[in-house]
Amino acid sequence: MLRRYDRRAIDGNTSKLSLFTPSPTPNDPDNNYVNNPLPGAKNHVVLAMSVDCTLQLIKSADNIDPVAVVNRLKDAVIKVETNGGREERILHPLKDYMNFSQTRAAVAAIADGGTPVGAISESLITLQATGPRTIDNLFFFEPNESFTVEVLFNNGSFPAQSDWTYGRFGLEVELYLGQMNGQQLQTYDRRLQQAAG
Repeated sequence: MLRRYDRRAIDGNTSKLSLFTPSPTPNDPDNNYVNNPLPGAKNHVVLAMSVDCTLQLIKSADNIDPVAVVNRLKDAVIKVETNGGREERILHPLKDYMNFSQTRAAVAAIADGGTPVGAISESLITLQATGPRTIDNLFFFEPNESFTVEVLFNNGSFPAQSDWTYGRFGLEVELYLGQMNGQQLQTYDRRLQQAAG
């Protein structure tokens, strides 16, 4: 099984985050795919997909409201299209891929000389990472077929990257792929042929 991922930063007001762009930067540690379309003579069957935040711990700061950030992520939708955008393969809420139900929040009090004074200095939210989600209706990328992966935000008013002083804030999408030729597809599963239309 092949695992191909791409990470993109969310920088300020962002209505759409595009991943797996056609020409990734060579040797970029934020991705491990070579190009889109994916290279090779076989079809790339999409078996599963995962989406995670690049920061699991979100702390409040001057321009960062952790609760607002999480709520904007919850409202997002992930979309995967093939065939030049004419075939919609996935249109799912982001909460189907990120475990927001296990989100943890905590508050910390400031201290003066080791004595807590009772005022809240910052809030902390932990986003629990999830594993890959199996694709219900399996589909595949044909050889030389480009595809798009987008995250669409209902409210994309996020902090700027300069506000995140302890790491880059963004999303990582990972595709779990199998490679099969046409004959292998026919003998593998009828769902693949049905999903391919």
